[in-house]
Amino acid sequence: SSGINAEYGQGVILEAPFLSIPEVVLKSRAVRLLNYLYRGFLWRFSDPFMTRNVIGELGNVLILFARNDEVIPVDHATTLHSLCPGSELLLTDDGEHNFLIKQTEVRNKIKQYLGDDIKIAGN
Repeated sequence: SSGINAEYGQGVILEAPFLSIPEVVLKSRAVRLLNYLYRGFLWRFSDPFMTRNVIGELGNVLILFARNDEVIPVDHATTLHSLCPGSELLLTDDGEHNFLIKQTEVRNKIKQYLGDDIKIAGN
């Protein structure tokens, strides 16, 4: 059966992606006071992982995210989805930051994205 990979020959799957490292750090509870005191300080560092700046160039993207992720706020996933025309976003109610692949809904979406012939370990 055909999937994104079979049709276009390439694709990207992002599991629990973030906009940028400074944006993850600045939204964490531990640094809210520091954020207030040193607003903009982290932005002065060069961040090689500015996902928000490159996601629109990636083409076919499947974004997998748990609504109750304890590390990355869900708005990172929805913002990245809005920045990447044609991307697909799966927000699952099950799972946490790690091990989304264990969720049946996620596994099924990956198989649909890559093609039904793909084998996922443990499935």
